[in-house]
Amino acid sequence: MKVIINALKVYQDIYRKIKGETCEEVEEFIQLLKSYEKLSITEFSNKLEGMKEEPKEKKNQNVDIKTLGKYYYAFSHSSQLMTDELKDFLEKNKNQLFIKALNCGLEEAYNFIECIELKTLKTNQLKFLGYALVDIEVRGKNKAEQKKYLLQTLWKVIENQKMNEIYESAL
Repeated sequence: MKVIINALKVYQDIYRKIKGETCEEVEEFIQLLKSYEKLSITEFSNKLEGMKEEPKEKKNQNVDIKTLGKYYYAFSHSSQLMTDELKDFLEKNKNQLFIKALNCGLEEAYNFIECIELKTLKTNQLKFLGYALVDIEVRGKNKAEQKKYLLQTLWKVIENQKMNEIYESAL
């Protein structure tokens, strides 16, 4: 790549001597290539190929949060296996409290969600938690309303579970 950059610089010098000005496109291209100066042509070519494939992967990453949440709900409430899409989603969402909220009971999940700061929580994570924990769609215009709705719903479910336990123990 160093040879190519030098060739472009020579071209730029020739262009400057003939036209009396620099070619902006060539200058931009030289600046762009400087970060790849130490790579061989093959390595640079492979890097470009990798860049072409990334947008395809991003399209596949944009999976439906509702579907993923329902997969997690089914996974946690039955013997259904975790899908690859679900594993990928969970790996990309490294927020510790978010992960802890998924791996515990509803009361603990309520406490974890309550502790999560809104700035560290994404909207798709809130929606996922709604589907994954209690199989509901989280409503609200913004993250604060969505979090409040999720917490209220979790509280209702927790209270219902406690009432059912009391009722069953009385029988």
